Amino acid sequence: MDFINYLTVDQRIAVLTTLATFTISVISVVIAVRSLKVTKRSIDEANRPYVVASVMGNVGYRTEKLLMIKNYGNTGATIESIKFSEDITEEELLIEFLNSLSGVFIAPGQSFMFTLNKPREYENITLVGEMVVIYKDFKNKFTEKCKLNSKIINTNLQISSDSLSEFENKLLNTLHNNNRQK
Repeated sequence: MDFINYLTVDQRIAVLTTLATFTISVISVVIAVRSLKVTKRSIDEANRPYVVASVMGNVGYRTEKLLMIKNYGNTGATIESIKFSEDITEEELLIEFLNSLSGVFIAPGQSFMFTLNKPREYENITLVGEMVVIYKDFKNKFTEKCKLNSKIINTNLQISSDSLSEFENKLLNTLHNNNRQK
């Protein structure tokens, strides 16, 4: 540090200015690299697939409970497997349906549905538990754990339309309820 004593004031100011400029430049590069990493992560998360399972009700001629596997993301995905975290159903058709989705590509916004209503029976397939969906895009693998409870869907819904008379609405609901019990 003796060399500083031999420097003139102008030279000292030049050295300090150079050191300050170098320090600020290094800090700026570090901030820029971190900002680029955060931006890349945000873009990746915004553009990745989000494949989830849910139970929903569909009101129409007959109220249906549906298991829906849907891609809510902005890119497609290939489903690797869909399994229950525990044995919550023994329904062979449902298990067959889920197994048939392995290796299937699901586009953004696309969904696969399985009706939980048994044909011509009053009882429905009940799903209460967790479903694990494993899928991948072109470079990453994802796992979604989805909680399902088909008991919360009410199949005793009443249908009403403003374009129908009161009598027609009652008739429609009677037909709907009779069909549900067949």
